[in-house]
Amino acid sequence: MKMIHENLKALRVKSGLKQEEIANLVGITGKNWSSYERGKTEPNIETLVKLATEFKITVDTLVQRDVSLIAKTLVQKKQENARLNVSPSVSPMSLDQLNEPSGEYGNRVPKVVTVDNTGRDNVAFVPVKARAGYLAGYGDPEFVETLPAYSLPGLNNGIYRMFELEGQSMVPSLYESDLVIGRFVENMREIRSDRVHVVVTKRDGVVVKRVINRIEKDGVLILNSDNQRHKEDYPPIIVRPEDILEIWYAVVFMSRQFRAPGELYNRLIDVESRLTLMEQGMPTGGR
Repeated sequence: MKMIHENLKALRVKSGLKQEEIANLVGITGKNWSSYERGKTEPNIETLVKLATEFKITVDTLVQRDVSLIAKTLVQKKQENARLNVSPSVSPMSLDQLNEPSGEYGNRVPKVVTVDNTGRDNVAFVPVKARAGYLAGYGDPEFVETLPAYSLPGLNNGIYRMFELEGQSMVPSLYESDLVIGRFVENMREIRSDRVHVVVTKRDGVVVKRVINRIEKDGVLILNSDNQRHKEDYPPIIVRPEDILEIWYAVVFMSRQFRAPGELYNRLIDVESRLTLMEQGMPTGGR
C-alpha cells in the first residue's frame, strides 16, 4: 500500500499542518503519524475513515490514487485564503473532481468499523437472523456494534463485512449457511460484471448474487443466480442505483461443504476407471 504513505504526507503538507496537529485531528499520536509517512506502519481502517472524512475524499482515493494530481492544491488554496485574511481549509471542489464515488453512482463509505483490543480491524458478521435489523441499522453505530466481529488475516486495503448465505439460489457456487466476506464497493461504475457480490437493497434486502453491470448502458444492475437446475425459481433481479444501500464485492467464502465435482469431471473419471480395469483384463460394469 505504497500510495497511502505518499498521500498522507502530501495531504498534510498541502493543508499546512504539522504531524502532531494532524495526528490530533484523527486521534493518534505524532509518533504513529510519523511512522505512517515513513512507510513503517499502515493506518487501520478506523483511522483511514477519519482521514477520508477530514479531507473530504473516499478511502479508495486515499489508498489507491495519487492525490498530488488534484488540480488546485491545498497550498494554493491556503495562499489564496491568506490574501483574503480567512482561515485555510481543504478544498472540496478539487478533491471531488478526483473522487468520483461521491457522484451519482457512489455509495457512502460505512462510518462504523470495529477494532479489537490490539487496534486491528475486525470484520463485522451479519448472520441470517440479523438481516432484517441490518437493513434498518446498517449505518447505525449502536446496531453494528451488536454484530459479532472477527479479526481475519489477509484482508487489507478496504472495508470488509461477512454475510451468511440463505437459500439455494447460488448452488453450486455457494450453499446455504456458507459465509461470504465482501469488500465495500464505493463506486457502482467499478463493479466487475459476472462476479459475486453482496447487494443490500431497499426492496429485496440482503442478497448474494452474480452481478451484471449495466450502469453505463442502461442505468441498472442485473442480479443473477447460479442455480441453473431451478432457474425458474430464481429469476434475475433488476436494480436501479437509487434502490441500493450497499454493495460488497465477494473476496472470500467459507463453507462446511466440500464441493462435488462437476458432471463432466465425473464422466472423465468413469472413463479412466473403465480403461484401467480393461488394461488389467477385468470386466467393467459399463455406463
